[in-house]
Amino acid sequence: MIHLIFAEQDLMAKEAANKMIKKDFPERNSFNYIAFDMNQATVKEAMRECELLSLGFAKKCVVMENCAFLKKGAKYKFAKEDKIDYLLDYLAHPNDSVELYLLVYGAIDTKSEAYELIVKNGGQIQEVPNLTPDSWNSYIVRYFKNRGSSIDLAAAKELNLRIGGDYGKFKNEAEKLLAYANGEDITLDTIEAMTTPYLEEDIYKMSNALTRGDNRKALEIYQGLKAVGAAEEVTLLGLLANQFRFMDQVLYLHSKGYSTAMIGQELGCKPIRAEITMRNLYGVSSQRLIRIMEQLYSTDRSILSGKVDAGYAFTLFLVNFRL
Repeated sequence: MIHLIFAEQDLMAKEAANKMIKKDFPERNSFNYIAFDMNQATVKEAMRECELLSLGFAKKCVVMENCAFLKKGAKYKFAKEDKIDYLLDYLAHPNDSVELYLLVYGAIDTKSEAYELIVKNGGQIQEVPNLTPDSWNSYIVRYFKNRGSSIDLAAAKELNLRIGGDYGKFKNEAEKLLAYANGEDITLDTIEAMTTPYLEEDIYKMSNALTRGDNRKALEIYQGLKAVGAAEEVTLLGLLANQFRFMDQVLYLHSKGYSTAMIGQELGCKPIRAEITMRNLYGVSSQRLIRIMEQLYSTDRSILSGKVDAGYAFTLFLVNFRL
């Protein structure tokens, strides 16, 4: 059977797949389980494995992670002598003794031939949706309760702010908190003492450094975030894009004659933040900010398509940034 699992955050897709695999393959070994990272393996070798019989087992599990070639809008470049046709041929005539898991980190191209073949042959398709900002709070409370601890709502909200919607970061922080609490209640003081600071504040400082032309400072902030495992580059790019959209809104309102106090009231921020933004953007046009957001989008797309290393792409953006 074919299983197609996709999510915006890779860890969410992996956990969903592992839950399903554990049910059918409680004991895994090299004879009944093999996984391929499609950033390194080829479709051809993964399909060859699917065609091979499982030795000593009725069924075999084959996992293909990072299937960027199935993503919506992706311009995937296959390795030499590799092509999507190997997968399409297999999907048309799948091996009944193999459970094939295709993991995609991003939106699926539902109009692709691969997707249509999976549907046609009764494949299982599962989307793991991102948690909304509001649902994160209740999820955090349930998560700790299910693991023998408790967290009050104020602490859950603060943790929610600090993880910035990053599921991988949440799992890392949750493990630290559970070990520290050892079954005791987790409070706001615990969150402040044991978790990394509010990510958006660091991104605000990074965007300010970039607009001032201090690329070195922006790099230092990024390296500090990486050192504590604060967030993946895709999350940082999204937060940076939010900062530059905010700058564009400030410029627009200023052009309409709004004072910094009025801008603060309109955008729900402190007037001093609007004032600092205007000072950093002196002489900068809205068109330039739009081009920067396009660069952020292009960098994000390159990372998600698997074309470039995430850390390298983000560093390159910071180093080459110019207003």
